Amino acid sequence: MGSFISEISNYAFVVIMAIYVVTNICVFFFKNPEKHKHFYMLQTLLAISFHAVGYITLFMRTEDPRYFFFFAFQEIILFALVLIFRTIYRSVSRLMLNNVIMLLFVGFTILGRLAFMNAVRQFVITVIALAVSMLIPWIMSHTQFVKKIGYVYCGIGILALGAVWLTGEITNGSKLAFTIEGMSFQPSEFVKITLVFFVAALLSNKKDPYRYISTGLFSLVHVLILVLSRDLGGAGIYCMIYLFMLYLANKSVLTLGAGAVLGAGAFWAALHVFSHVQIRVQNWLNPWTDMSNTGYQITQSLFAIGTGGWEGMGLLQGDPTSIPYVNEDFVFSAIAEEFGVMFSVLLILLYLVTILHIFRMSYRSKELLHKFLLLGIGVSLGTQVILTIGGGTRFIPLTGVTLPLISMGGSSLTATLLMFGVIQGIYIKEFAYFENNDVEEEEVTAKKEHKNSNIPILISSILYGLVFLGMIVNLAVYVETESYEAINSIYNPRDEILAQHNIRGSIVTEQGDVLAYTEVYGDEEHRVYPYNVQFAHVVGYSTNGGMGIEKIANMSLLQSNASISDKVDNDLNRTKDTGDTVVSTLNVRMQEVAFKSLGAFKGAIIVTDIETGKILSMVSKPDFDPNYIAEEWDSIINNSESSVLLNRVTHGQYPPGSTFKIIDALEYYRQYPDEVEGYFYQCNGSLRYDERKITCYHGTSHGGVDLPRSFAKSCNCSFANIGLKLNREAVSNTLAQLLFGQDLPAPFGSSKQSVVHINGETNDSEMVQISIGQGTALMTPLHLNMITCAIANDGQVMTPMVISRIESVSGDKVKEYNPEVYATLMTPEEAEYLGGLMTGVVENGTGDFLLSASYTSAGKTGSAEYGTAKGDSHAWFTGYAPAEDPKVAVTIIVEGAGSGGDYAVPIAKRLFDIYPRRNASSTEACTAAAVTAAPSSGRKPVLCRGRPQPAPM
Repeated sequence: MGSFISEISNYAFVVIMAIYVVTNICVFFFKNPEKHKHFYMLQTLLAISFHAVGYITLFMRTEDPRYFFFFAFQEIILFALVLIFRTIYRSVSRLMLNNVIMLLFVGFTILGRLAFMNAVRQFVITVIALAVSMLIPWIMSHTQFVKKIGYVYCGIGILALGAVWLTGEITNGSKLAFTIEGMSFQPSEFVKITLVFFVAALLSNKKDPYRYISTGLFSLVHVLILVLSRDLGGAGIYCMIYLFMLYLANKSVLTLGAGAVLGAGAFWAALHVFSHVQIRVQNWLNPWTDMSNTGYQITQSLFAIGTGGWEGMGLLQGDPTSIPYVNEDFVFSAIAEEFGVMFSVLLILLYLVTILHIFRMSYRSKELLHKFLLLGIGVSLGTQVILTIGGGTRFIPLTGVTLPLISMGGSSLTATLLMFGVIQGIYIKEFAYFENNDVEEEEVTAKKEHKNSNIPILISSILYGLVFLGMIVNLAVYVETESYEAINSIYNPRDEILAQHNIRGSIVTEQGDVLAYTEVYGDEEHRVYPYNVQFAHVVGYSTNGGMGIEKIANMSLLQSNASISDKVDNDLNRTKDTGDTVVSTLNVRMQEVAFKSLGAFKGAIIVTDIETGKILSMVSKPDFDPNYIAEEWDSIINNSESSVLLNRVTHGQYPPGSTFKIIDALEYYRQYPDEVEGYFYQCNGSLRYDERKITCYHGTSHGGVDLPRSFAKSCNCSFANIGLKLNREAVSNTLAQLLFGQDLPAPFGSSKQSVVHINGETNDSEMVQISIGQGTALMTPLHLNMITCAIANDGQVMTPMVISRIESVSGDKVKEYNPEVYATLMTPEEAEYLGGLMTGVVENGTGDFLLSASYTSAGKTGSAEYGTAKGDSHAWFTGYAPAEDPKVAVTIIVEGAGSGGDYAVPIAKRLFDIYPRRNASSTEACTAAAVTAAPSSGRKPVLCRGRPQPAPM
C-alpha cells in the first residue's frame, strides 16, 4: 500500500494547504479579523491534519514507530506552548501564530523524511526558541526604552559580525558561523533583528538631524563586513532592509530607484571581484553546461522539481537526498519533488500572504517606530524567501540562504521565531483593543498620526507581491516547458527510484504500432523491441546508458500517470504501476521502406514532415538488434572498428558533395542578384586553378550552361567558377545563418556542422573544393534535411521532433508537443528560387528517375568522393514532394555506392511513393516482425495498433 498512501497523501497535502491559504486571504480582507474566530479554529485543525497526514505516511511507508511517537510528542509540546503563550498574553494575533505553526509542521515533515534525527534536533531548537520568544511581547511593552538604545543595537550587530569575520569558520568559501561547545552559531541571522531595531529607532526619531547619515553609514558597515566574510546572501538581505526602511522614512520613490542603481553597481562589482559570483551567474544563465561540477547543485535542484512535476512523487518516493545541502539551502526543491509543484505554489502563496499581513499591520500601526519595525521584519523575511526559493528554482542566481521556519538551521529558526515574537508584541500593544472591541478599520486609520507613511508600505507590498508571483510563474513555466528535457539528463539519478515503483512504459507510433514494451515475468522485467533492427538507432535501447527515444524519454517512460483506481488495484495486488506511453512521430511503413531500400549498404536516411518537423523515418546502417544489446554490449564496445552504435543521421559527418551546390546557388543569388538570370559558363569537363585541375563527374563536358542547367546537371566546373567569384566573408556569414558550426536541435543531439574557416584568407584551392562539397566541407544528413525543409517551407525550418505526445497507460494525454519554428534560414524569395533549381534537377537533370512518378518533386543529387581510391564516392540525395505543395522531405546518403542519381534517387522515389499511404494499417508488418523477433516461446503477445498478435510457437 506504500505508493498508494504516498499518492493519496499528496492530494491531501494540496487540499489542506489550499484551504489554509484561502483562509489567510479571507482574513486579509476582514476589517476586524479577531471577530472571525471560526477561521482560526479551522486553521488549527488544518495544521494538525497536515502534520498528521505527513507523519502517518512516514510511519506507514517505513513501519518505523519512532515517527508515530515523535508526531504525538510534537503535537503535545507545541500546543502546550501555544496554550501557555495565549494564557500569558490574552490578545495575540492568532493568524500569525497559526501561520508559524503551519510552516513549522511543513518543516518537521520534510526534515523527518530527509533524516529523522535532523527533525528531532529541529524540534528541540523550536521548543527552546518558542519559549524565549514568549518574552519578546513583554519587552516590546517597553517601547520607549527600546527606542532610545538604537546605537546599542548597532554596536551589538557590528561586534557580532566582526567576530565571525575575524574568528569564524570557513564553509564553502564563506565565513558564516563559529562553534561554541560543539554548537554552530550564525550571528548574521540575529543581526538582522538588531539592524531592523537600529534603523527603526533612528529613522522614527524625526528630531535627530543626523539620522539618515548615521543609519546609512552604519548599515553600510554591516554590509561590508558580510561582503568581506563572503556572505553575499546575508548582505543582500541587509541592503533590502535598509533600502525599504529608508524609503518609509523619506517617502520618496527616488530612493528605490537609487537603491536599484546602486544595487546593480554592487552586483557588477561583485561579478568582477568574486569568482564564485561569476560561477553562480553562469549557472543561473545556463546550468546545463557543467552539470557534473559547478552546475551540480542547481541542476540537481531542477531535476528534483521537474521529476516531481505538478503532483509530486510522494513522501519517500523521490530522491531529494541527491541534492547537496538539501536540508538547508534546497529544502524547497525537496518539497517540490515529493509534495509536488502544486503544493509548492501554495507554499509560496502562504509566505506571501504572511508577509502581506505583516505589511498590513505596518500600514495600520499608529506608532511610527512600530511601522518601521514591522516593515523591516516583513522585508527581511520576504527577501529571505525570495533568495531561497528564487535561487533554487533558477529565478535568480543562487545565494545560499535558508527557508524561514522550514530549513534545517538553529540560528535561522531561532531568529525567525524571535521576529514573530516582535510582531506579536506590537500586535498586542496596538491592535488587540480595536479588533476585539469591534472598532472599524476606517476609525483606526483616521486616528493615525502618520498616514503619509502608508504610501511606501503600499508600494512595498505591491513590489514584493509581484516578485512572489514572478517566482510562481517561473516555476510553472519550467515545469511546463523545460522540465521534460531537463529530467531526462543522464545526471538525474531518479530513474532507478522510479524503476523500483513503475514498469517502464511503451513506445508507440501515432498509428498505434508498438515499437517497444516491457514484458514482466514475476519479479523480472524484459524490454522487447518487436521490429528488431529496423528502429535500432531511433528507438534505441534502455540499458547501458540508453539511446534514442528510450534515452530522451527515459523519465517519462518510468513515470506513471495511471488513474488512482489503477494504482489502488496495483497496490492491493502488490504489482508496480505502468509507466506512461511515449507516442512517437515515426511511421512503420516509411521506416520499413527506408530500411529495406538501404539494403546491405552503410548509410543513413531521414524522412521529415515539412510542415511540422515530425521525423517519420530515421534509418542508420550498420545496425544492431536492441533485443540483445545487453548480451552483445561488451563485444560491440571492445571492437574498435565497429560503428553500429553510431546514428549516422545525427552524428555521421560526410562531405556533402554536389548537394552543397544548394548553398553555392543561394550565396550567388544573394551576392549577384542582377547576374543570376544572365549567368553563363562554358564547361569543357575540367577547370584548372592554382596548377591543379577539377573535373565534372566522369569527366562529362556539359558545354554552355546557365545557372539552372549547371545545377540540374551538377556541373562541378561551373560551380567551382561560381565559388571563385563569391566574397568569402559573406559566404562565412551565410553558413552561420544556415546553422553551420552550431549545435542543431536534434532530438538525440547532433554533431556540429562545419566548413573549416572560410574567411577572407581562404585560398582559391580551398574555395574550389568547398564549392563542390569536398575538401573541408562536412555535413550530417540531419543538417542537410533541415536546409531542404527550409527551402520547401518558405525559408523557415521547424524544430525536428520525434515525440508527438505522452499518454498515461489508459490513453489520457499527459503532455503534447506542438510544432515550433526553429529558425528562418532564408527569405521566401530565396527559398522559391532554390526550389525552382531543385525542380529542374528532377525535370532536366540528375534526378530524372523521379519523373516516372505521378506527383511532382524537387531535389539535389550528390556524389561525394572520399578516401584515396579513385572513383570512391557516397551517393547523396535530398529533396521534397510534391514540388508545388511540399509535404515531405527526404535526405539519403548511401556510403560508397557511387552516383546519387543512380543509387539515392530510386530510394527517394520509394519513400515519396509511400508517403500518401503512410498511415495505412501496418498490423501484418508488425506481426511478421514479432515472429522474427521472438527468440523463444513463452513470451507475451506483441501489441500492434492496440491488438495482441499471436506469439511464435
